[in-house]
Amino acid sequence: MFYNLSIINKILICFCIIFISYHASANIPISEQSKFIDHETWLIDPLRQKPPLLSDEEINSWKPPFLYVDSGIHIINLYDLNHKDQRYGLKADIWFQWSGDQKYWDGSSSDYFGGVWVNSIYDEQFTYYENNDPYIDINDNRSSITGFDGFLNSNFDYTKFPFDNQVLEIQYEAAMDAYHVILNQKDKPSAEPNFNKILDYSIESIEVENKLKVYPTAQGVTDYEDGETKASSIVIIKLNLKKSFINSFFLYIFPLVTIAFILLINSSKFSTDKSIKLSLPPATLIALIFLQKESAKDLPALNYLTYIDYLYILSYFLIFICFLEAMLSYKINNTEERNNEYIYKDLVFKLIVFSTVFIAPLFIWILINR
Repeated sequence: MFYNLSIINKILICFCIIFISYHASANIPISEQSKFIDHETWLIDPLRQKPPLLSDEEINSWKPPFLYVDSGIHIINLYDLNHKDQRYGLKADIWFQWSGDQKYWDGSSSDYFGGVWVNSIYDEQFTYYENNDPYIDINDNRSSITGFDGFLNSNFDYTKFPFDNQVLEIQYEAAMDAYHVILNQKDKPSAEPNFNKILDYSIESIEVENKLKVYPTAQGVTDYEDGETKASSIVIIKLNLKKSFINSFFLYIFPLVTIAFILLINSSKFSTDKSIKLSLPPATLIALIFLQKESAKDLPALNYLTYIDYLYILSYFLIFICFLEAMLSYKINNTEERNNEYIYKDLVFKLIVFSTVFIAPLFIWILINR
């Protein structure tokens, strides 16, 4: 049956097969990913790691040797937000407080709980300042501090750029299994005066979450039961940054507004000299191209359009409309019928220009914020 099809149909079928195959291969998802769950959800999970050599009754009543560790973070410096590399700098101290030794399943113990590591490190220049010798008071309460300084990765959302509010996540995870150590940060971070060096953003709010990070793999550990995977305690801190509206407006939007108003004035001007009206759109087109390249140089390559991208699209459309309107400029030596036709078209062009300058940007902003 395939041989009876026309050449065009064969080409279309082959194209569809290639496209479907590519689309399927390009979107193969990772089978499983790590997930975050609440402490309570994990504690009642029937899949529990059990120590060996216990009777059935002992297994049913056995509880892991949890060590509950209170923690907190003190931010010294928040600096160098780099949009191109999707990272930011952070210098901070994480403090820990617990009581008693860390117990292990084999009966041994330690006066230190194993420490933490900070997730999403950007490069190898990340530095830890760790103290494995805790301070112990007369009541056997213990405390220690782990400091760090370096760059962390972040997944920024630029949909609303240049009015983008960003979220910086700080995650620190217990180095030992969740059956041994449960971290619990009750308070929001403390900070040094003037710690925020990212001057075009202000910190609007801070959120703290205490979670269990459940991995989709046992990482080769044979002591886990069938179906059970590794889990560790993790603290997630979200710094919600708010972009400076004034800074963004004058840096990115004001040049576009200026160009739009110049074109608006030029198109609304009733002129009989076509050369005057034709000269402005090409000049603004060159300026617009340079502005767009300048505004995009600090952003990474994105697979979606930002708000300012839509504004540039509208600006190019505005230039094209103004150029068409200039080509249809009014001529005195035309007939009255031709002049009336021009006046009608001119009103239509002016309505389109007005909508492009004043209504379309607002409409797009509403859609983005839905």
